[in-house]
This record gives sequence, structure tokens and C-alpha cells, in this order.
Amino acid sequence: VIGKNEVAVPTHLYKIILVQKGKAPSELLALGAFVVPNSPIGFDHQLSEYQIDLQDLEKMSGVTFFPALDKTKQCHDLCETDTCKLLNFAEFTQYITGRKMKNARTLQGLEKIMGELRESGIEPDEYLQNLYLKKKQEVEWKEAAESRAAKAG
Repeated sequence: VIGKNEVAVPTHLYKIILVQKGKAPSELLALGAFVVPNSPIGFDHQLSEYQIDLQDLEKMSGVTFFPALDKTKQCHDLCETDTCKLLNFAEFTQYITGRKMKNARTLQGLEKIMGELRESGIEPDEYLQNLYLKKKQEVEWKEAAESRAAKAG
């Protein structure tokens, strides 16, 4: 408990992740249930350290998750299907930068995204360098085509 009103704060939190590969119900489903401490855990741990069996979590919480889903037959273990690797700050920043780059619509916006990454002290990895060059070429072509169309119109 914390504060003068003695608010109860949980010692642990849970997260359940259900992933479906495609839209068809028969496509691969992966499931992972996790219980993590309600405190910073740092970057030296892996999510798989906190994985527990969903049935155990259901017993602890008194909640049945995804009652219509046959979890024993339809689902694969999420941490076996994927790595369940927690990203460190640099990896996470590069991941988010890549997502931003894919959505950039102007050369100015693309340059801003790359500048923000470098300002954070993180050098882009090979994947981001290649994505940047590809997206830059795509945006330059699009902007040139729009400019030609505006002059012609």
C-alpha cells in the first residue's frame, strides 16, 4: 500500500498475448501468458523468464481468458514461435525509427526521422540504412512526379 489513503498496489502484473498469423481462423495462433514484477526489470532479462502457463494464470486470477478458444489444440507457444526477446533502448529506438521511416511521405519528414535517431546518439544499423536509402529514392521519385504533374497542369 502507498500514500495516506493506503492505496493497494499490485506486486506483479500479467499480460496475455494472442497472435494470429492471418485472418483465417485456421491460421497459426500463438499464445503467451506472462507475470512480471511491478517494478523496473532492466534490459538484462528476457520475456520468456516471466512466461507462465495460461491455465496457472487463470487459476491465480480467477479469470478464464479466451473461453471460446481451444488453447490446447489451436495455439502454439509464443516464445517458441517468436523469440520473446525484450529489446534494449537502442534496439527499440531503431525499431520505432524503422516504423516511422516506412510511413514517411516527404523527404523533409524522412530526414527529420533520421536526424532524431542520430541526435539520440544511436547510429542506424544496416537494415535502417538500407530502408532509409530505399525510402529516400521512393519519396524523391514521388515528389518529382508530383512536381512534373503540377507544372503540366
